[in-house]
Amino acid sequence: MAKKFMKILGTVLVLAGIAGFIFPFHGLLSLTMTHNVFHILTGVLALAVSGNNERSILFARFFGIVYLIVAVLGLFTRDVLGLIILEPLDTFIHFAIAILALVIGFKSVNSKSPGIQRNLH
Repeated sequence: MAKKFMKILGTVLVLAGIAGFIFPFHGLLSLTMTHNVFHILTGVLALAVSGNNERSILFARFFGIVYLIVAVLGLFTRDVLGLIILEPLDTFIHFAIAILALVIGFKSVNSKSPGIQRNLH
């Protein structure tokens, strides 16, 4: 499940990053150059780990935590470290992705991957 999630998420993020350069989505989403590059880089990383279940699980956890932090910051400020601007829809999307990544990252250990459980505790 984690590998498939990383393939889908990686593809969506790379495409979203590229689309942000072509279609700025002003008013709905704030996709700055930094935001687009971040989407492309995290998408490429997700695709890079998608062939390995343990790496997919670990990346889903890490990714979920990072996106959760960004989403929480979006509740309190529009400008995150001067790098990205967050509209309410951006924050909602970041929360959704974070929750999904965390659920998949932590649920995967209980289902098929006993080896990773030993290594992570």
